Amino acid sequence: MNLEKEVFDIFERQLGQEVKTITDCSKGVEQIVKVVNTDVNNYVIKFPREGKAPTSHREAFVWEKLKGRGPIPEVVLSTDEYIVQKFIDGEDLSELNLDEDLIKNVYKKLGEFLKVLHSVKMSGFGFVDKNGKGESITLKEKLDQYNRKDIVYISMHGVLKDGEILRIIKYLSKNNHLASLSESVLLHFDFEDWNIRVKDGELSGVIDFGDLFAGPSSFEFARPFISGYEDNRFEYLLEGYGDVDKKEIEYFVVVTLLWLIRRHHRLENTVKLERDLKILRSIV
Repeated sequence: MNLEKEVFDIFERQLGQEVKTITDCSKGVEQIVKVVNTDVNNYVIKFPREGKAPTSHREAFVWEKLKGRGPIPEVVLSTDEYIVQKFIDGEDLSELNLDEDLIKNVYKKLGEFLKVLHSVKMSGFGFVDKNGKGESITLKEKLDQYNRKDIVYISMHGVLKDGEILRIIKYLSKNNHLASLSESVLLHFDFEDWNIRVKDGELSGVIDFGDLFAGPSSFEFARPFISGYEDNRFEYLLEGYGDVDKKEIEYFVVVTLLWLIRRHHRLENTVKLERDLKILRSIV
């Protein structure tokens, strides 16, 4: 079936609403995303791309856990094939040029939101499965596997010198106990500016929970730490969140950087690769 015709059928037959316009706003490689304007409201409908696993169960799970407790998209209809959510007004934070006071306000609110998200206790570790649990029994096994894969790639492609790789291995070994933390809570796990909506200088929503993850709260802060390394965004986030263990965050920053370095090298994104290497060298 033609995808646009399928969208019309979903809204008119299942929701009883007349579709006015359909606009494609797909950004990633995992999902096809459409904004749908009807005679009642504005919505987002998401379909997995061909060959990609559906993630609608994660979006539905976080809505069930947090409804009314945070600025997340309301789920209107969810199946294994697609999910319909109410559209959150505003613009992506990554597309805005806010002054420092507004940035501080938004990030403090984001910290408060993460505190609520992390209050949801989970079972297991890893991406949230259809049973509402982390897909793995332990986090350590997965991290060890990913670390080895990333280090082999970095070594084979000469991204770092042998002495630097040795320091990374020693750092991971010294802090390996942090991969066995018993805490498992709900994590967004793609907490970046392009998944944050802002309207009139105020936080209006946090979107895209397709990577919803169960793990230690400190793992969540790795991406914001890296993205905000050269400004004050990370510190503003912590103002809203409260106390954190910065040594734990530092460990997960290194783990995340190894993955990002491999990814950015493969994509030939030299700007982000240089940033990643700079941060890694400052820690290890």
